[in-house]
Amino acid sequence: MSGIRRDPCRAFQDLVDKYGDIVRIDISGQTFFVVNDPEMVEQVFVARQHNYGKTLNAKVAAMALGNGLLTNDGESWTRQRRTIQPLFARRQLDRFAENMITAARRRLTRWDARPDGARSEISAEINALTLDVTGQALFGCDLSDDAAHVHEALVEILRCVGKAMTSLLTWLPTRIPGVSPDLALRMQAPRWRRLDAAVAVLDDVVARLIRERQQHPQPDKHDLLGLLLDARDEAGAAAMSPRQVRDELVTFLLVGHDTTAYSLAWTLLLLSQHPEAREKLVAEIDAVLGDRQPTPADLDELPWTTAVIEESMRLYPPSWLIERQAVADDVLGGYAVPAGSTVYVASYLLHHDQKSWPNPEGFDPRRFLPEHRQFVFPAADGASPVARPRYSYLPFGAGQRQCIGLGFARIQAKLILAMLTQRYTFDLAPGARIVPEYTLTLRPQSGVPMIMRRRGAQAASRGVVS
Repeated sequence: MSGIRRDPCRAFQDLVDKYGDIVRIDISGQTFFVVNDPEMVEQVFVARQHNYGKTLNAKVAAMALGNGLLTNDGESWTRQRRTIQPLFARRQLDRFAENMITAARRRLTRWDARPDGARSEISAEINALTLDVTGQALFGCDLSDDAAHVHEALVEILRCVGKAMTSLLTWLPTRIPGVSPDLALRMQAPRWRRLDAAVAVLDDVVARLIRERQQHPQPDKHDLLGLLLDARDEAGAAAMSPRQVRDELVTFLLVGHDTTAYSLAWTLLLLSQHPEAREKLVAEIDAVLGDRQPTPADLDELPWTTAVIEESMRLYPPSWLIERQAVADDVLGGYAVPAGSTVYVASYLLHHDQKSWPNPEGFDPRRFLPEHRQFVFPAADGASPVARPRYSYLPFGAGQRQCIGLGFARIQAKLILAMLTQRYTFDLAPGARIVPEYTLTLRPQSGVPMIMRRRGAQAASRGVVS
């Protein structure tokens, strides 16, 4: 089982290859199932979703994030979801897009001041960019000065939660009732002290956001911060306690920018390794946008840009592993699943399954062009197209707990990739070795060092007017 901690996706794949698409693991008195079949995934996330709740490991995430939408469960989660859902309606997303563009343009202006051809750790750079976007769109403020220490804090939180998810042991800390003494001792370890310090950083940022909005109300702001502070119940009282407001803001501080940032970092890495796909992306952006900044109306005119991002999230899914705990006994794939069992759905495995994705390790954005995205592509020679299983692609989960911000994330990713492509090309730095790290999200362990070159400077060097 130590292999699961070192390289969980490889270990899970080995288990599935050996035993099939549902594998039972019994360890330390606990029962786990690894599920790698779209029909069983549909049963867990959709058809029988009320029987599969959050796992005990979610409590580790709750230490940092509190009871926000990511970690909450039951009736409390339902109330929170209903309160927040209107903020992510399509009409509101178009408003967010304007803030996204403004924040991205501000960050790109900073980059333009650097020497052309500079080496940059691009995942950290894009984390700072998407934090700008999240601050502007969801919180109505400039978080650019907070980028470095917020990024460090979030990485620490991601690592702690990721370690819990892949331990195959429930290492719950002392502050959760009923924890055994040996686990309580672990709270004295440096890892837990670093987690507490990381949480304190986020708490300070969120407390400042709340304080500033309360001191300077902005009734014309239609953002998450205002929605949470202004939410009222039927009696006219505040619908959320100060603690609940904090928990939701911390959650969205994480998921509002982190998953998009790492998805874009993986995308730029893949494009640097596949120049033909990058050239096609550049051609599409130039044809549709030219030198002007994008608008929400442009996004439907950028099918290759969309396909590139979707294929990147297939190879490197943001939510690479999703856990659920069976509330009552169930049956999956003909196998009994006892109440209390933990079910692992590894999106990474589903996205790399030969049955749904021929040449699964290859980067082929054509899979997600409108004419192909519903089918297993490319089809076998001479064969008619075969429908791709619906739940073979889960970059944002599925069912009622599907990520509430998926529309926000997709628009953000497309707009930012379009604006980056207009201005720069990104090439992997010579000698760089990129290793995935399986935290709460799938991130490059030591970053992605890249050489950033202004497209205008390149064109000028070739005697071309850009």
